[in-house]
Amino acid sequence: MKLVKQMPIQYDIERIHKEWNDIRTKLNPNDWFNETQVSIHHSGDINYIDGCGWRYEGEDNFIHINPLFKGTIFEKIIKDHDGYRARILLIKPLTLYTMHQDWDKRMHLAIETNDSSFFIFPKDDQVHHIPVDGHLYETDTSKFHTYINSHREKDRIHMVFCV
Repeated sequence: MKLVKQMPIQYDIERIHKEWNDIRTKLNPNDWFNETQVSIHHSGDINYIDGCGWRYEGEDNFIHINPLFKGTIFEKIIKDHDGYRARILLIKPLTLYTMHQDWDKRMHLAIETNDSSFFIFPKDDQVHHIPVDGHLYETDTSKFHTYINSHREKDRIHMVFCV
């Protein structure tokens, strides 16, 4: 069973880049969670770190779009797939996540990546690279996994949300 599946709809990657760059310039340092996450959704009080970090219970409370993301392609993509708890995740060069499992499936959209950036599902013997191609990728992150950015210089930036 393949744990990362490309979804059929393709979004305009140039628009995604433009709108992300516009949003990024408007964010201040306090809007970033540990300099690696920005929440697209909040649970009731407007802020950009509310849905960040490790959350397991109540993820479906993160349904309100933060102002900088209103009317953007990010909001459209999330609505197209009935998503919640959306975030922008940045993995710096030579960095990886701890091994973990999530409660729900996740959708991933690569905004910036590199050829040295991968999902790893060790118990399932699977490694997947998600390209910057405008497609969402459904990931079964209920399986034990990590993500690694082994590039020496380039960030990996993805939009991630629950479905």
